Order: sequence, then C-alpha cells, then structure tokens
Amino acid sequence: MTFAFGPFGRAMLLLFAAIAFSVAPGKAKADESAYASWGHDPYAARIITGDIDRFWLAYDASSRGRRIDAMRSYVANGSPGEHDFIPNRIRSGDHLASVVDDHEAYYQTVRPWTLRARSYVPQIRRIFSTARKLIGDEAVFPDVYFVIGALSSGGTAGEHGLIMGTEVDTLPTKRDQSACQGLTWLCSAAQPIDRVPFIVAHELMHAEQWALNRDRVEEADNATLLQLALAEGVADYLGERLSGLRRVAPYVPFGEAHRAEVRDVFLAARTSTKQREIAEFLYNDPALHPGWPHDLGYDVGYRIAQGYVLNRADERAAIRELLAMKDAEKILTISGYAGKP
Repeated sequence: MTFAFGPFGRAMLLLFAAIAFSVAPGKAKADESAYASWGHDPYAARIITGDIDRFWLAYDASSRGRRIDAMRSYVANGSPGEHDFIPNRIRSGDHLASVVDDHEAYYQTVRPWTLRARSYVPQIRRIFSTARKLIGDEAVFPDVYFVIGALSSGGTAGEHGLIMGTEVDTLPTKRDQSACQGLTWLCSAAQPIDRVPFIVAHELMHAEQWALNRDRVEEADNATLLQLALAEGVADYLGERLSGLRRVAPYVPFGEAHRAEVRDVFLAARTSTKQREIAEFLYNDPALHPGWPHDLGYDVGYRIAQGYVLNRADERAAIRELLAMKDAEKILTISGYAGKP
C-alpha cells in the first residue's frame, strides 16, 4: 500500500509476502495453500463490500463508551477478509471500540465516502482484466475485501485475498480539520475515495509478486533496501498503468525535486538489511534526513522500474522480470538509475 501505515507494524513486513502478508518463519506451507486458492480468471474473483455495511450497523447500534459488544460482534461475524485483517490491525473488538471512540469525528467524516466503495467494482474488474493481458497466464486474482478497521492500514493482502482498510482510503480532501485531531500522520497520507482503483492495483501487484516468488519466502528476512524499494516501486509503477491514476503521495514531488540527493543516499545504502537504514526510505519518518517525507523508497523503486521497462526491448518480459525480481542489482543497472546502463 502503497501507503503510509505509520507506526503500526510495518516492521513485520516481508519482501515477497505481498509486502503485507506478515509471513512468519516456517509458515511457507500455509501461504502456499493460500496462493493455491487464488484463481487465474480475473472475472471469477469476488469483490466484497458487506463488512462496510455491517460496521455502520454496529456503530449505529452503539454509542460512545458503550461500543464494545457491538464491535466484538462486528469482528466475530466478519468476512474471511476481515478476519485476515485482525492480527496487527483491527486486533480485537475491544481495541476497535476504543479507536472509534477516540476518533469518532474521523469516522463520521469518512462514513458517506466508505459507502461509495462498491461503485468502484467495475473499475476494479477492468484493472484485473488489464493485468491478465499485461502479465499473462500466471497472473493471480484474489478476492478483494473492503472492510472498516482501526485506522492502522489502508491496504494489505492476506490468506483470503486483498483487503482494503476503507476508512483510511476514503478521507475527503476537503474536510473539517477536527477529524484529524491526533491523526496527523494518517491525514497527511490518507487518500480520497477516487484513489481506490490505484490502491487495489498496487496491492494486486504485491499479490503477483507473491505468486511469482512464493518459493523464496525465506529470503524475505534478509531483504535489502533495494529489494524492498523495488517491491513497492514496481507496485506503484504498475498500479499507475493499470488504474490510469497518477501517484499523489508527498514523496512524488519531493523525489522529483531532489533526485540527485536522494539517489546518492539510496545507492550508498541499497545493500543494507538494517532497519535503521531501511527506515530512511520505507515505512517510517526519516531520522537522519529531517524534512524528507516518509516512503521515499517507493519513488526510488518507481524510477528504477520505469527506467527498466524503457530500456528493455520486450515490455511484457520486462514487467514479468520486475515482478519476479530475481536479480535486483541487474534491474538497477539496466534501469540507468545509477548511471547509463
């Protein structure tokens, strides 16, 4: 997700586990079975929005300070996708009730926009169809679940499919600032509802990465900054192409305005597997470079992916190679990002 998740568990991220599968060591067999349930027919995948309606029914049936039972019921009776969203995100009905009470103005602000999620089903279908043509027979198409969570994640992938944290993905551009009290990090990165097709396309590319790399899960523990940035940048690059929507995150204009500086720092750190150095570019606010936006690694990876496709004669083969990412250094060289290939 593309996408700013703030301090909520992004350190658990693993490279080829769709950037959000949170695959634990020794869990490869479970993930293999999950992948096996994903079909190759873009029209067979389900797009499920029922959890949104159930959340608002639970919300209306409760009141501030008295939401625990209603939210416990919402969590317990959710879709398979919502259940995948519980670990490290919704966490529990009790936690969700607490978050809703603490940020009720935010939830009230996004409510009418969350209900528009189902209107994007035709666009998502077109994205899936285009992805099938672009990637080929091995493309996978998980179900897509739109859920309401605890303001911790805008998009991820789980055992049962792609999961959209709809309350994060639907913050209107024009809004009462009281809705953002105590949520500065979220409101600076949350995207309006019309960005949903891009977010779905981005997460779908993480699913394709997983499908092409499911036999390499153990490598994720030692993923380098370059590999992680490429994983996110490729998802951004192909997400744009599939959805027809441009990237709008703060790292985009900053990356353009500071190309040389960002490139030099990134190239020097690209082989690092240390969290401190990775955090300068991904999933955190940079500590060593005040003024840099978070997630600049997405922009670096995007530029590498874009250059790689431009410098390869066979575009379709190049896209598959980006998703498979067998040799990140080779991709970097051919892209021209570090200098002429």
